[in-house]
Amino acid sequence: MSRAIRQWWTQSNHSLLIRSQDNLLKSLVSAPAVPLDGGSINGVQFRNNNASGDETLILSHGFGSGLGFYFANIDPLLQSGNRYSRVILLDWLGMGGSERPSCRASPTRSWTESGSFCSSHFSPTQATRFFTDPLHKLLETQEIQNVTLVGHSLGGYLAARYALRHPERISRLVLASPVGFPAKPIDALLPSQLSPGLRLFDALWSANITPQQLVRMMGGSRGRKSVSRTLRKQIPHLASASSDLLADYLYHITVAHPS
Repeated sequence: MSRAIRQWWTQSNHSLLIRSQDNLLKSLVSAPAVPLDGGSINGVQFRNNNASGDETLILSHGFGSGLGFYFANIDPLLQSGNRYSRVILLDWLGMGGSERPSCRASPTRSWTESGSFCSSHFSPTQATRFFTDPLHKLLETQEIQNVTLVGHSLGGYLAARYALRHPERISRLVLASPVGFPAKPIDALLPSQLSPGLRLFDALWSANITPQQLVRMMGGSRGRKSVSRTLRKQIPHLASASSDLLADYLYHITVAHPS
């Protein structure tokens, strides 16, 4: 499906995504958000004028999420002391409001008895650096040193990989419910040995049938309702106004052009 047709079907585009992000932050965060010139990475920063040092706190999200989900953390962090001169929220490349480049080495289907149905042309290092190299470029371009880097879920894994590669940039690493990828066990099951349910999941994932793709297929009206319903189940304590803003934001980052 072309990008133009997808935008018509989903009633969403990049401008609407950024607008939903701005509406969320302006409505639910008292500190003003300043856009960050991050190149391919979408980011915003909040200044702490009472800070005595120059340490920067960077918050990074997990899979299927975006920088807006940290909205409730900003004011408490800025008001908790004078350690951080600024707090930065960013979207990983291919997620949120960041650029979504086409993947020239995208995974291909493989029905062999070895490995998985999903046979990627990326090595693990290449796959990781797809995300961490743009982060490093941002820090270099903005001359950001002395960073406390926080990563949640998949963002925790990527943050850890970045810190291992560029320890000179990171003063502290905070991992919030991080994911991990252990070495493949010697006795790993072959695809033919998986249960039918797992084989179906592996095949769908290999064909890029992700939760985001399912919402895109629903279109504007049904997709919005599905996202809103799921969000209210996952975060039932949110006030109605906050939930509406977050649901609008989540919908746009979910149906954005896939990378």
